[in-house]
Amino acid sequence: IQTGALDITVKPRDAVLTVWRGAEKITKLDKVPIGKYMVETRREGYEDERITVEVAYGETTRAEINMKEKLSRLAVNSEPPDAEVYLDGQKKGKTNIIINNVPFGRHTVGLRKQGYSDYEEKIVVNGNAATAVNAKMERKFEDVEGMVTVPAGTFFMGEGSTRRELYLESFQLDKYEVTNGRYRKFIEAGGYENQSWWTPEGWSWKNSHNVTRPFFWDSGKYNS
Repeated sequence: IQTGALDITVKPRDAVLTVWRGAEKITKLDKVPIGKYMVETRREGYEDERITVEVAYGETTRAEINMKEKLSRLAVNSEPPDAEVYLDGQKKGKTNIIINNVPFGRHTVGLRKQGYSDYEEKIVVNGNAATAVNAKMERKFEDVEGMVTVPAGTFFMGEGSTRRELYLESFQLDKYEVTNGRYRKFIEAGGYENQSWWTPEGWSWKNSHNVTRPFFWDSGKYNS
């Protein structure tokens, strides 16, 4: 029988290689009958590849197969937005964002935002539809003397038919009631002109109502 040889190189190297001669699976490639062969490669996270090669008498037929990674999309959203996004340690932008050409398989998504605890989630990308990460970031507070941190969670508000369950992010609270004298320092230090001390909703309310201090602040009844 006239024979030749096959020398097949596959990338990635741990892919499964199968060689067929018709319906017969060939396991030894150093001495095979001349003719045409079907070469198949498979690996999780990669597109299956199939090529045809021909072996000539007394020669070694060489072929190199570079498999293509399966790619998908990853949508990363956060509350609040504009958090830095890291995919497997590499910075990809800021939320809310869609990352294209993400290889199939396991990945780690990390989020960072000033004033919030770092967020990390393990994901598996394995489909044509975009994989989604929807992160709820927790506020991070410095230990401040005289204040306590209230953890995020749900609570019930209202009574009877108006009773409903709400979610509240973590926040810091004074251990003791704020006196008018202490609050005056906040006003005089420009607290009503510095947006960083306000939530977006609170800042919008303050501006739309032209609020510069608490109601009745100058009445003398509560602030004599």
